Amino acid sequence: MRIYISVVFCIINSGYCMDWCALNCNRGEHIACTLKGDCSVTEPCTFMTLNKEKILKSHNALRAKFANGKEPKTSGLTVANMRSLRWDGDLAFTASCNVGRCLLMEHDFCRGSPEYPAAGQNLWQVQFAGEGDCGSKYAEATRLWYDEISLLNKDQIKEMASAYQAIQGTGHFTQIIWAETEAIGCAMTQKKEEGNTICNLACNYGPAGNVDTGEMLAEGAPCSMCPEGTRCGDGLCGSAVKYYPILTIYAMVLFLIILNVL
Repeated sequence: MRIYISVVFCIINSGYCMDWCALNCNRGEHIACTLKGDCSVTEPCTFMTLNKEKILKSHNALRAKFANGKEPKTSGLTVANMRSLRWDGDLAFTASCNVGRCLLMEHDFCRGSPEYPAAGQNLWQVQFAGEGDCGSKYAEATRLWYDEISLLNKDQIKEMASAYQAIQGTGHFTQIIWAETEAIGCAMTQKKEEGNTICNLACNYGPAGNVDTGEMLAEGAPCSMCPEGTRCGDGLCGSAVKYYPILTIYAMVLFLIILNVL
C-alpha cells in the first residue's frame, strides 16, 4: 500500500516526477528540464501566495470589456470567439521555474505543459523603497499590460486580428486579448535588497498568443463563434464542465485502479 501511495504522490507533485525534458522545443531545453524539475525558490527571494481568483477576474474583466466592444480604442469592435481564462497548475509551475531562480527578469523560450506545449508569457517587475508587500502590487501588472493598447489604433488592431504581426511594446496587451488562449498560471517572488523590495511576476498562457500571422481574434457578435462544449458568459466562451488539470486526472484514475486492486 505504501508503494501505491508514493506513486500517486509522485504524479500529483508533477514538477518533480514528470519528464519535463520530453517537452523540450525547437528553441531549446525546457526550463523545468534545465532545473531538473526542482523549481523551488532560490534565496534571497521568497514565493508570494497569489490570489488565483483575483488574477482570473482581472484578466477576464479586460477580455470581456474588449470582446463586448466596450474598449474606446476599437470603436465598438466585438469578438466572436473570446475564451474565458481558467487557472492551470502546470502553467503556474513552469512560471515558478522562471521567477524562482531569483535572477533578472527575462523570458524563457521553452515553458509549455503537457496540455499546452506552446505557452505564451508575460513578465512584470516593480521595485519600491521600504518593506512593502509584493502581494499588494501584482494586480497592477494586468492593468499595465493591457494599457499597451494606447500604442495601437483601431486599424492596427483590425489588421492583427486576422494575421498577427508584432508591434513593438504591445506584446503583453495582445497576449491578454488573444481570443483562443484559455488558461493561465502565474508565480511571483519577493526580494529585499539594500532597503528596497523587488517583485517579479511571471504569467504563462495556454495556448500561446502572439503567433506570427496567426488569428488574434475573430470579429463578430460576442460568443457567436464559441467552440463546441463551451457556454457564453459575459461575452466570453467558458468551459461547460469543471476543469481538472490533466495530471490530476491521471492521479484520480490511478487511485481508482489501486482501490479496485486492493
